[in-house]
This record gives sequence, structure tokens and C-alpha cells, in this order.
Amino acid sequence: LFRVWHDKIHFENNYKFDLKGELQCYLKHIVELPKDFELEKKLLFAEIVGQTLFFEENNRFPDNQREFTIKFLKDNNLQWQNF
Repeated sequence: LFRVWHDKIHFENNYKFDLKGELQCYLKHIVELPKDFELEKKLLFAEIVGQTLFFEENNRFPDNQREFTIKFLKDNNLQWQNF
């Protein structure tokens, strides 16, 4: 369901699938969440922005997105090449 929601935001707002578009999409996502959904906002940041930054650096997405998200949330000094 997340991908449907995410792509719907992209298409409804003409956001590109680049870093700027993903940031715009992330901001739209968090506005739609209840204000007290802090963990969910962090998860969305890791999923949308974190993985986009990883892609920008490595020209590919992480092999294990679940592991990436867990480490991204735990480590502010994430080493991109470890995925």
C-alpha cells in the first residue's frame, strides 16, 4: 500500500522521481499523517529520502531495504557502501 500512496502523491502533484521530487513527496506524506506519528515520519524519511540519497551516491537502491531502514534509523553516520 505504501508504494501506491507514494506514487499517487508523485502523479497528483507532478513530482519528479529525483531528489527534489522525493523530498516534496516526503513532505506531502507527513502532512497527511496524524501529528503524533513521529515513528512513522522517521520511517518515511528513511524509506523515501534515505534511499534516494543512497541511490544518488551509488546509482542503485539498497539490496536489503529493511536492513537499510533499520540501520538508517539507528545510525546518523550511515556508511552508504554497506548496503
